[in-house]
Amino acid sequence: MENSTKQHLAKAFRKDYMKKPSPTRTINMEKIIERFNEGESITDLSIHFGIKKFEICKLLSDFNITSEEIQLTIVRGKAAEKRQLNLRLDYEFYKLLEEITDLVDEKVHSTVFNNIKFSLSGGPGPSISKATVAKMILQDALQKFKQEIKQ
Repeated sequence: MENSTKQHLAKAFRKDYMKKPSPTRTINMEKIIERFNEGESITDLSIHFGIKKFEICKLLSDFNITSEEIQLTIVRGKAAEKRQLNLRLDYEFYKLLEEITDLVDEKVHSTVFNNIKFSLSGGPGPSISKATVAKMILQDALQKFKQEIKQ
């Protein structure tokens, strides 16, 4: 089949497909609750009703139905709602981030009393990553910037 024929068929298909409104689906919560109470898993409910697991769990929790599986799925779903942001910093800003990270790490692992610095016992413990510090700084800066812009 020629390339132009394929393109023509694809274009016709898209045109026909785009004209049709997407079907609206009604959710029968009674059936979902009934099947869940009968012991059907969240995954099986999701497959049967064509709804994402996270949405099934949110619906069940709205009806005060909870279980460990529902709570774990909701927690995982909220984590999945976060968006990743990839940044590249100039060298001087990266060095500044390293310095700030070291300072934060030092503050977390030590305490000062009467101008005498004490390190916490039990070894160095987990250190704070540059990504965590950068995230805290960026979130704080975004909130402050939003407040300033509103004024």
